[in-house]
Amino acid sequence: MHDKDQLEVANFLVIGNKRCGTGWLNGNLAAHPEIFMTREKGVHFFDNNIERGLRHYAIYFEGANSTSTKMRGETEHSYFWNDDVPERIKSSLGVVPLVLMIRHPVDRAYSYFKLQLRNSKESNKEINFEKMFRQSMIHNWNMTAWGFYGNQIRKY
Repeated sequence: MHDKDQLEVANFLVIGNKRCGTGWLNGNLAAHPEIFMTREKGVHFFDNNIERGLRHYAIYFEGANSTSTKMRGETEHSYFWNDDVPERIKSSLGVVPLVLMIRHPVDRAYSYFKLQLRNSKESNKEINFEKMFRQSMIHNWNMTAWGFYGNQIRKY
């Protein structure tokens, strides 16, 4: 019996990658009357705060005690990439449903590149998009490396 059986914590998780629609899905799930999603997208319990214990994690699910709430969830990108998280989830919550959000790697990389460009100092300058994108592919920068999903999927 897991400690989670006495606490109101997640009974499903949304994992995935940046620029794959997790924010959109999180918003739609939160709008459903039978689903409670943590107010914060990105609680980081299973990667950064697991040592604080499930009682700490349960704080994020306060207000989910309604009889109409059947599912309690959380959305976090880093759970997909942190090698320790799959085992931490299993040992803390047992076997729970996971919703995996991924996107065609090229589309995801392009979306991430555009986001980085919008947020950079370079956004007002003339940029050789094709050159920068090719450099990213060659040097395995995050915008492209995050599209190699195989190893992470195998861990789950």
